[in-house]
Amino acid sequence: MFKIFKNAAKSFARKITDIKLTESEFDDVFFELEVELISQNYTPEIIDVLREELRLELVNKSTKHPEKEIKKAITNVFNKTVTVKELSKEIQNSHKPVKILFIGFNGVGKTTTIAKIAYLLKKQKMTSVISASDTFRSASVEQLQFHADKVGVKVINQKYGADPVAVAFDSVKHAESKNIDTVLIDTAGRSYDNINLMNELTKMKRVIKPDITILVLDSLTGSDLINQISKFGDLGITGLVLTKTDSDVGGGAVLSAPYALKTPIYYLGTGQNYEDLKIPKIEELLKEIF
Repeated sequence: MFKIFKNAAKSFARKITDIKLTESEFDDVFFELEVELISQNYTPEIIDVLREELRLELVNKSTKHPEKEIKKAITNVFNKTVTVKELSKEIQNSHKPVKILFIGFNGVGKTTTIAKIAYLLKKQKMTSVISASDTFRSASVEQLQFHADKVGVKVINQKYGADPVAVAFDSVKHAESKNIDTVLIDTAGRSYDNINLMNELTKMKRVIKPDITILVLDSLTGSDLINQISKFGDLGITGLVLTKTDSDVGGGAVLSAPYALKTPIYYLGTGQNYEDLKIPKIEELLKEIF
């Protein structure tokens, strides 16, 4: 992650040779960095934030050591953009069972993420049950059951075509009767042209009243990322999980997604194993650039 951003930032620093950089000189030099960031799916909004931070640090100031000013500017961008929540602490401080709704588009890794979180909670001595509320996609229940068996967590399901909200309702009742800490509610992966599936989420929110709503995003989605985010903006997203960040050498999603939604990140998915969930730390992310 951030490998390409790191190379682009170094290239940007090498081009700054004047003792004092004028506004026009800054714009010329930043243009090349901007092109690189756009190619790595950084949104225009986050590029604007970076531009203004760099402008404050560089324009009409001594730039004998531009790397220092650039590091300060990028650090400011991270601190403004990326906030982090610890899901386990949120669960521990909430009334049980904690109802956690997982939403996202097709193919983002939602089912695997649910299994990873179930595995993580189990390691932290918290119990969970999984609601197989994706009753739309063929083989979705079998896929979820496969992962649940691997991590040792029960799945509540019904037949395909059943009401997803009814499955979630049954799962909550099961958790209440067994004193289970969390209910992890899977949902069908959304697509732009299926309005019924989108409306179903609104019904789920209204009836189940989840305590936490997690949007799962594929960090490799590219320029469509913000379009996907806009589809879920009215659903009261509590936090994000960004998957496949180990393959995102530009890091665009890690900055762009939380800034677009003004929403914190819970986890970064960093691999295929159940333990491959990482709570992002700003200082560690910055070390990948500097």
